[in-house]
Amino acid sequence: MATIPRYQFALEICGEAYVNELRVADSNLILAGTLHDKGHSVGPWIKILEEATAEI
Repeated sequence: MATIPRYQFALEICGEAYVNELRVADSNLILAGTLHDKGHSVGPWIKILEEATAEI
């Protein structure tokens, strides 16, 4: 799975999924497009950390 448009063909030819969004969260994996998009993944990452510490 990736969010960068230039990888769409490579992913789909191998049977993977391309998602045209700024960020993608799947279970405990969070993907953002490029280095400049990483700020959009901080919120979901903190949410995953809070859920994990609540279980302890």
